[in-house]
Amino acid sequence: MAFLKPSRARLRVYLAADNVGVVLERGWLRRRVECASEHVVPDEAGAQPWAPAVRALAELMAGRGWRGLPIDVALSSEFVRFALVPGIQRQLSSLEMQGLAQGMFTRVLGETASDWSVRYCATDRATLLGVATQKPLLAALEDFARACHCTLRSVSPLWSCVANQQRARLGRRSAWLVLAEPRATAYGLLERGRWRVVRAKALDVGQGLNVARLVERESRYLGTGTRDAVVAGEPQDGAFPPEWKVERVPLALARFGALPADCRPASLAGT
Repeated sequence: MAFLKPSRARLRVYLAADNVGVVLERGWLRRRVECASEHVVPDEAGAQPWAPAVRALAELMAGRGWRGLPIDVALSSEFVRFALVPGIQRQLSSLEMQGLAQGMFTRVLGETASDWSVRYCATDRATLLGVATQKPLLAALEDFARACHCTLRSVSPLWSCVANQQRARLGRRSAWLVLAEPRATAYGLLERGRWRVVRAKALDVGQGLNVARLVERESRYLGTGTRDAVVAGEPQDGAFPPEWKVERVPLALARFGALPADCRPASLAGT
C-alpha cells in the first residue's frame, strides 16, 4: 500500500513600506496556520522605501524561529511597475517576449531601466504583461532568505496573486479589478477575459485616493461601457456612482496566493 508523503511547511510573506506580514502553513490533510505581522517605521526621506520593511521582516522571522523553509513573497504595488503590451499578432518565443517587455520598460523608465529586473507573463495569445521590480530589493530579499537558511521560491506582486484569483473566477465577464492598499492602488480592466489596461499608482504618506473617481475617469478615457468593478482591500476614499455594480472581496484564501483574512497585516485589514 502506497502512502502519500505530506507536503512541507511554507511561508507566505507580504511586504509593504509600512507593514510586513508572514503566514506559516503546515500540514497536508489538516492544515495549520500561524500568523505574524509588524508595523514598519520608515527611514528618513531619500532612503530606499523597502529597506526598513526587509529589516523588520528579518527580525520578525528571527523572533519566531522560522528557518529553513521555502518562502513566497507578495510585494505591495508601491514596489513594482506594470506595462501591458497588447496587439501581438503572432506566436513569439520566450526571448522575443522578454525583449518586448524589456523594451517597453526602457521607454517608460528611461535611464533608470537598468536598475529594474523585468519579467513577463503571457496573459493571453495577444497580450503580454510585464512586471518590473528594483534589483536592489530582489538582492535584499535573497540576502534575507540566505540569512535565515530559507529558499526564496518566488517574488510576485500582490496584484498578480489577487488578479489571477479573480480572473479565473470571472471567466469571460468584463469588469474592473481594483487592489486598494494603504500606500498604493493597482487596477486593471478585463474585457471578455483579456486585460485591456493594467496600472499602479503609489501614494505618499497620508495621501488619500478616490478609487471610484480614478476608475471612472479611466473608464471614460478608454471609452468603455463596463460598469462592473471588483474591489479587493479597503479603499480609503470614494464611492462608486449608483449605476456601477461593485463587488467587494477580502484579501483572503492563502491557496490563491493572498493572505488569509484572519492573518492580514493591519494595513490590509482596513483597521
